[in-house]
Amino acid sequence: MGHPSVFSNDTWHLEITAGQRIVLAYTMGMDGAPMSHSVTVTEFFPDGPNGCRLVFTEQGAYYGGPDDVKNRRGGFEDLLGKLEAELATHA
Repeated sequence: MGHPSVFSNDTWHLEITAGQRIVLAYTMGMDGAPMSHSVTVTEFFPDGPNGCRLVFTEQGAYYGGPDDVKNRRGGFEDLLGKLEAELATHA
């Protein structure tokens, strides 16, 4: 049996504007080889008297197979779904 893969994630915070937006650039790798390079923008907009609408945008270059974009999207949808569920418990 082979050794387990080693994954890396190097992230740079390019801009944080309180209550408005977070801009990140990051590189993901596996076993020392790049898997992707991405820039993400997370924007926050007022929604109702106590609410907020979050808009997440990612642009990236993916170096694997055709499922890379689908898998990345699924991963972020899972993470954002967990955030939504957690925030709902505090509403």
